[in-house]
Amino acid sequence: MERWVEDVEKYGLASHLLWGLWGIVSEHVNKIDFDYLEYARQRFRRYWAGKSHLFS
Repeated sequence: MERWVEDVEKYGLASHLLWGLWGIVSEHVNKIDFDYLEYARQRFRRYWAGKSHLFS
């Protein structure tokens, strides 16, 4: 069970990284009034916080 939880947490990190990158790209290609860069910052913060927790 511990191994499974660890795997899920790692995939969660990958998700934060992916959506952070999506936010950066979307800032340049989308015309919708949305703060994509702030969204990306939030996802990257979650990525770094989770990474520090998992790999400490």
